[in-house]
Amino acid sequence: MKVCTDSCIFGAWVSKMIEKKSIHVSKILDVGTGTGLLSLMIAQKTNAQIEAIDIDQNSLDQAISNFKSSKWNHFITTHFVDLKNFEPPYKFDLVICNPPFFKGEIVSPKNDKNLAKHESELSLKDFFILMKELINENGKIAILIPFNRANECYQIIRELELNITSILKISQTEKHDFFRMALVVSKNEGPILEESLIIKFNGTYTPGIHELLKDYYLHLD
Repeated sequence: MKVCTDSCIFGAWVSKMIEKKSIHVSKILDVGTGTGLLSLMIAQKTNAQIEAIDIDQNSLDQAISNFKSSKWNHFITTHFVDLKNFEPPYKFDLVICNPPFFKGEIVSPKNDKNLAKHESELSLKDFFILMKELINENGKIAILIPFNRANECYQIIRELELNITSILKISQTEKHDFFRMALVVSKNEGPILEESLIIKFNGTYTPGIHELLKDYYLHLD
């Protein structure tokens, strides 16, 4: 599957927090790794051990190939496993996930795309319940969702007695409404850092995008 701009933004945003020590990590879980994009972006900013899991073997095979072609392969371990059945021997400092979040929309005839993009196997609440169990007491959950599910997400977070620590709202241009939202959630209370990001202005990438993605793209026009 192709790499999406919003996934790159999400990965770079979380990676920057790790680099700035806003998130302290030694063990990271990448849920639904897909092509391995998020693991590879984060691996460039930390020496933490990353566990990458996926329920789709074809996606995992692609991730494994991408990991082996990189110089960060020794930091990443892969598992062909359903999140519901994943039982690691320890808790994680960070669980990051770009989940199958499209709800009530037209699905693809290809089952692998449905698994990757649509809420069919687990609900958003199920994801949070499982991810909460996988983080340690000071751990964080980083998740990317459609902006139109923000209120639903806030309600789930409250119900599970979790706390938002960081929010990134993303829009395509200054004329568009927000279409994605990235969240960092913790078991502990604290101040909330809220940001917004516009991808393009007058047909070119904004300075915010250049700053966020400069370490990952040779050319960003």
